[in-house]
Formats: sequence, C-alpha cells, structure tokens
Amino acid sequence: MDNRPLTGQERARLHDALAPVLRDIQATGAVGTPADAEQVARLADQVQEWEIEELAAVGRSATWPECPDHPNSHPLQPGLSDQDTAVWRCPRSGRVISEVGAFGKKG
Repeated sequence: MDNRPLTGQERARLHDALAPVLRDIQATGAVGTPADAEQVARLADQVQEWEIEELAAVGRSATWPECPDHPNSHPLQPGLSDQDTAVWRCPRSGRVISEVGAFGKKG
C-alpha cells in the first residue's frame, strides 16, 4: 500500500463506493455522519478491520498498521488527537504515531 494522495479517478471511485451507504444513512434517519476528523477515524477503523481480515486470509501477519514501538505485537488504533485530527496511536502507550493518511510522509 503506498502513501501517495489519491488521484482524481481513485477519489471518484471511493466516493461512488461510499455514496449508497451514506444515502441509506440519511434516508433512514440513522445517526448520520460525525464531524470530519471523527468520520476519518471511524473509516480508518473499518478499513483496518477489512485489511486485517484480508491479510489473515492470505496467511500474512494481521497486524496492520503495525505499531513501530512494539513490532510483532499489535496494530495501531485509529482515534482522535487532542487537536481533533484523525490519528493512529499505540493502544499500549497512547502515543500518537501518525495522522491518518500521513504514513511515510517526510516532514
């Protein structure tokens, strides 16, 4: 998995894939969509579940994204920072490792 920004075509495919679900949320009066950062963290959590299932299905380590502070131990956990940004943090120490979407970015 690379860490480059999505292309316009990829963004459009993602939008098209999510649009029916978002319409159903709105049409059924469900809780709806949370604030932007919380929405990103929730989406990261769901995608993490899918990725872990896919990795396990092909016999690879199902620790994604792996915690750099505790290799071969546990995945990072999506959540919100004190500044209300979506982040990946170590579930043991609570240390923020990266903003969601910023793995591999130099900075």
